[in-house]
Amino acid sequence: MNPQLLADFRAWARAEGDTATARHAARVFTVDLTGPDYDVEVATDHRSRTAAAEFAETFAEWWDKDDGSGVARSLVILDPHDRRIATRRLR
Repeated sequence: MNPQLLADFRAWARAEGDTATARHAARVFTVDLTGPDYDVEVATDHRSRTAAAEFAETFAEWWDKDDGSGVARSLVILDPHDRRIATRRLR
């Protein structure tokens, strides 16, 4: 779990005037793949695939500004039961 990424995303969303989206994120994880590559998983309270896909678009807009070290390949959105509800490729 990465609480700093969660805090950074929430701060960005609020600064963009999107406090509703900021509230939907519960936890952010980075999951190592191979080498420096990783996926990003965000646990949310979303139950609908449509709402999760919209959340993914907003999160990806923030994330794609800077990957940091390594390369983030995919964004995975989890529902309240930690089941995959949406996936989006990252640039």
